[in-house]
Amino acid sequence: MKSQPPNDEEPWIPIGTLGEFEMRGLSLPNNLVYRGAGSPSDVITMPVSTAVRIVLNLLEYWGIPTNDWESVLGVTPERIEDYKKGRFPTEAAELQRLEDLLAIHKSLTIMIPDESLGQRWCSTPNGYFDGQCPIDVIMAEGIRAVRQYLEGVFG
Repeated sequence: MKSQPPNDEEPWIPIGTLGEFEMRGLSLPNNLVYRGAGSPSDVITMPVSTAVRIVLNLLEYWGIPTNDWESVLGVTPERIEDYKKGRFPTEAAELQRLEDLLAIHKSLTIMIPDESLGQRWCSTPNGYFDGQCPIDVIMAEGIRAVRQYLEGVFG
């Protein structure tokens, strides 16, 4: 799940492949591309501290009330405060949730080029989820259900 550069205590998590980004004409800072031992050469990774900041901003961007963040992230309110203070997660389950949320965002930006529609997608009832909003599914069943649905759309 995670790739870690040598001599660095902070874990890194995968956010996609170089091919995905090149196909879309996106450039990446070199410090996000880590080609380490045991890591596929085209895996793009991100330091967890960066991923945490992005995910917290993403939850706000999607309009998720802050009192629901602990359900979405599967952590305590105190842990969210730790995130805000720059104390990054190291537990595998926390890292996986961050990776899943970033994957959902990536899928949405690919599927829905209209930024305002993508922003509202998580709080809009969806027929695939029996009329539930994806964010409600995330809180009830977990992030994986929504990530797998979006990844299934791409085949």
